[in-house]
Amino acid sequence: MPESKIDEIVADLRAYEAWLGVEMKRVGRALKALAEDDVDSSAAPSTSAMLLEVFQKHGPTLSISEAYHLVRRAGWSTDSKDPMNVIRAAMARMVSTDELVRTDQRGKYALASYADGGSDADGDDFGLLGEDDSDRMYDARRLAEPDGWGSGGVVTMPQRLPSINDEGDDEPPF
Repeated sequence: MPESKIDEIVADLRAYEAWLGVEMKRVGRALKALAEDDVDSSAAPSTSAMLLEVFQKHGPTLSISEAYHLVRRAGWSTDSKDPMNVIRAAMARMVSTDELVRTDQRGKYALASYADGGSDADGDDFGLLGEDDSDRMYDARRLAEPDGWGSGGVVTMPQRLPSINDEGDDEPPF
């Protein structure tokens, strides 16, 4: 091999060695930062525990979106692509374990300890419904709407169904 070719290879190897040194320092700093910031997952509070704290601190009734924003402010995070759904699912689990109850307002939840007919911080009644009341209230609200579909009088469904085509038609009936 000619001397210039060897010198070129040595220069390339030295440049590669320098690049590796810089990368090793960068990776070392990143690992050190991760080790310092590493939180033991068993020490981190669960979503349900954080939700209970938020309910106790900010009021006995909260909507899903209010609870979501408050737990985010409290430092909660998730790897989920839909974090609001994580909160919704946690609140549904908390209803099944009798930690929370659903109110008569859609998407609103209350602490089960306040569900004994109490009131919130403003003195307003929660409007909690029993099992037999919820169906009756739903029917009353639905029937109170002019079209009976709960759309506020705006008819969104077709008034008549499309006709069924004859056997010779190639078009679908809708």
